[in-house]
Amino acid sequence: ARAWRQTGRMAKGSKRRKSNPSKVRKPMWIEDSISKTTPPSYIGVCIEGKELFVGNSCHVRGGKGRDDEFTCEIDRLYEDINGEMLAKVRWFYWPNELKKLKSLPSVSPKEIFLSHEYSPIDVETISKKCNVVLLPSATKVPDKSPRDTLYCKWMIAKGYKAILPALPSIPQAVKHQQEEERNSESRATSVSIKRKTSPNATKTLKKKRSLPQPSSSVKIQSTKRLHKEDLSSFEVARERLHVSAVPESLPCRQAEFDQIYAFVELRLQEHTGGCMYISGMPGTGKTATVLEVVNELRQSTVTEGDVPTFQFVHLNGLNLTNPQQVFQVFVKQLIGKTSSAASAVDKLNTYFSSMEPDTEGSILLLVDELDMLWTKKQAVFYTIFEWCTWPDTPLILLAIANTMDLPERMLIGRVTSRLGLTRLEFLPYGFKQLLEILLARLQDLNVFERDAMLLAARKIAAMSGDARKALDVCRRATEIAEQQGSSRVGIRHIDAVVKEMFFSLKVMAVKYASLQEKLLLQSIQADLVRCSVDETTLEQVYSTYCNLCSMKDVMQILSLSELSSICTRLTAVQLLSVGRGGNIHQMLRLNISKDDLNYGLSLCTTA
Repeated sequence: ARAWRQTGRMAKGSKRRKSNPSKVRKPMWIEDSISKTTPPSYIGVCIEGKELFVGNSCHVRGGKGRDDEFTCEIDRLYEDINGEMLAKVRWFYWPNELKKLKSLPSVSPKEIFLSHEYSPIDVETISKKCNVVLLPSATKVPDKSPRDTLYCKWMIAKGYKAILPALPSIPQAVKHQQEEERNSESRATSVSIKRKTSPNATKTLKKKRSLPQPSSSVKIQSTKRLHKEDLSSFEVARERLHVSAVPESLPCRQAEFDQIYAFVELRLQEHTGGCMYISGMPGTGKTATVLEVVNELRQSTVTEGDVPTFQFVHLNGLNLTNPQQVFQVFVKQLIGKTSSAASAVDKLNTYFSSMEPDTEGSILLLVDELDMLWTKKQAVFYTIFEWCTWPDTPLILLAIANTMDLPERMLIGRVTSRLGLTRLEFLPYGFKQLLEILLARLQDLNVFERDAMLLAARKIAAMSGDARKALDVCRRATEIAEQQGSSRVGIRHIDAVVKEMFFSLKVMAVKYASLQEKLLLQSIQADLVRCSVDETTLEQVYSTYCNLCSMKDVMQILSLSELSSICTRLTAVQLLSVGRGGNIHQMLRLNISKDDLNYGLSLCTTA
């Protein structure tokens, strides 16, 4: 079998059987994925109506006289000088093919081994697509899994004398990074010791060494600040790809930027109030675009003087323990006074009614996560929107939510009428937009292969269009490439991250959960984020669950005892961790990350 793999294109002898030529369709390249290389290289191919992309795994038929199939990973799709459709693949081995290895661990029947062998094959020899999930070596292979899913935990070392982990775990990678940071810091310290020859300087250094060391996160941050020029290209790329990194400009949202800017500028010039409702999926740049508009207006106010002065207040519904707290935070940022929720409304009413638009500046209020302020009587919504309609109150409200039809589906008539008709929808990012965002972040860095960035942009555009998810995928790909000793991030690194992040067992468990299980998971997550805690109780979550059922028009609202049995089922599939206490007072903790939970829920809506 190993000799057959090394022959490469000898697999060409086992093309599809031509018993019924009318049903056999020749493979076709996905033309819009072509990359400008010589010979031409493609990112995908369509075989009998099924699409295969670079980075996917597949089964390949053996040569003439062989009935077995081999498993491989597509590394490149291209044409030779004769126009033949070829694929450069990386081979996997089954355990029964590695009997000569003495240190072979016990593996499951669906576990395979990654090799360092690459060879070209004819595209027509590919029989079907399969899914190979890379797992850390300490992770157990699931007992039940889809039929076409295989698992890989080990990589065959060169020379076929030992095996290595195919995918180092994240804690190991973090530990390795911290060791490198400590080594670089120790080298920098040794250089400084050599330069300082005075005995007083040596004593000072010894005293500093005896002090307790700071935490690893603080140490890494200080090292990056002091030794910016010593950072590797991978580390610089990870800094730029972090979601908290603020780019110089926000690409692909110029049309939305112009609409928001024109809306706010007009009301600032006229000293009037107004409301704009901004909706869109998470990660589509809603908040970032609004904040860029605010910065641009501030610069125009200071430098040119074309825009009147204004006061900006930013509120986020996820940072509040209850919807009524929004008035307390509003008063604190606007007036600088602390008060209760009831007195805060009175103070705001008095403040707005006594404003003089001609002498006092306007107020620009940004309310993020507006749907978190929903209550049964919708008094919070009504009060905020009502202030925008007062004739002498220049309050400009920009309300952001993830739900496009929130006014029609959740708000009553008197609230919707005060919201107005000015609305703006942020559509999910497309393939070209995500690619432009990634290229803007990595302008002068030669860290990513062109095909790798194309694949990352296409994968995220097809799944969610979330720019933050695209940045996370590329950041994680740089970590894997650095761990494996690669000079650049390739397609196989992106594909490994996609499988790791989007096709985990927990994400699939969320996707196929029942409606009530999904509602309970959403309620627990909202309660944990709202209170900024790691644990909560079923009794505390129940009110959030009831509100969520009302928002989504769910007729059947379960009792506490019924939700307790659902918690037991979610604990069995490891989506929840149950702690101390009993019944409704039992401590609950999510056993799945926020991103994985949100993505699993989004799969339910798009399926």
